[in-house]
Amino acid sequence: MYFREAAEKLLRLLAESQKKPVHQNARDFSVGEMGVLRCLCLKEEPMSAGELSRAMAIGSGGVANLLNVLEKKGYVQRTMNPDDRRSVRVSLSASGRELVECKGEEAMRMTVGLLTRLGREDTEQLVRIYQKMLDIYENYLRSSDWQEGKKA
Repeated sequence: MYFREAAEKLLRLLAESQKKPVHQNARDFSVGEMGVLRCLCLKEEPMSAGELSRAMAIGSGGVANLLNVLEKKGYVQRTMNPDDRRSVRVSLSASGRELVECKGEEAMRMTVGLLTRLGREDTEQLVRIYQKMLDIYENYLRSSDWQEGKKA
């Protein structure tokens, strides 16, 4: 039962950490809005709403609502897909790109501050353990057990 309790605690802590704003202005954006902005920034090219939906693992209605809000705020723009005039491509506006870059830098400063307080040894252990967890997870996703469970 130890690992189940540890997993519950870890998931609770991770969820709690996701609720913490990077800075005061973060309250102006939902987690979903920032997720869309980050996704578009990482992709570096326009995406369809369907691509965003799959990348973020949320429904098309949720993506549509997020895009409507972000478009009203001036952070994303929609353009006609030149290859298929029935579809629309979404990209960051200049102010959207500036916002993501600013928030990324603020997140970096905050994280450096937290890790500084944690100390070098604990920071190295945290990074090592987190990397190990991600490696185990990646191997699990590639395993036949995962593939069998996915088909069921």
